[in-house]
Amino acid sequence: MKYETWLTYSNMSIAVQIKEGLYHCSQFGSNQEKKKDSKVCSSIVELKFFLLSYPNAPKKDILAFISKLEAKKSVTGK
Repeated sequence: MKYETWLTYSNMSIAVQIKEGLYHCSQFGSNQEKKKDSKVCSSIVELKFFLLSYPNAPKKDILAFISKLEAKKSVTGK
């Protein structure tokens, strides 16, 4: 599986995949081995708020990733 990014929180990690225009977020334990939960976001705004909703979110990494997605979207129009 190709993940666009891995974000590390204090007690877990979240990996993000883009499939068919949707953002699939997979939550893993701190060892990044066992998948705990997943969520599908339909927009960049929803993805941003979801990723920032956890305590001790890596805000700098999230905002850089969101900026990259927005730039890519404005170039491709998708």
